[in-house]
Amino acid sequence: MSSETPPTAALDAARTAQRAAIGAARVPAWFPAVAGLTYVAGFGLLGAAALTHGGGRPALAAAGAVLCVLNIVAFALVAGRAVRAGVLPRSSGSTVPAQWVWVSGWLVPTEILLAGLVWLVTREVGWGCVALGVLLGISTWWRMSALRQHVAAR
Repeated sequence: MSSETPPTAALDAARTAQRAAIGAARVPAWFPAVAGLTYVAGFGLLGAAALTHGGGRPALAAAGAVLCVLNIVAFALVAGRAVRAGVLPRSSGSTVPAQWVWVSGWLVPTEILLAGLVWLVTREVGWGCVALGVLLGISTWWRMSALRQHVAAR
């Protein structure tokens, strides 16, 4: 508050900010499941396309690509909804427990390495895609659900 701002104006601004924070868009309940399942199905279909030798290969690849794009669109819609609401959650450690920052920092690279290991062991890029989809899908669903519960408990 500056010295020129009347106290009533500062209180009005604080009330407006509080109302905006209370009514801010939260991650929808459906989002963790959709994000996880589109990872599993999208990468699974891409992997199946790589493993298939026949006429169904283009259809599997197209369906997998569409699901991967839908995953990106779902993330963009949820992020856009939060931006339009005018209030974004802080990204500092005070909002999200430090363990979440730590887990997110190592989990996705580990999943990519494990999927790469599956690819190397099986010598089939399709199995690497399937493994990546399953690992990313499960971890995304788990992390987003747990984070939603953490935010709801606050």
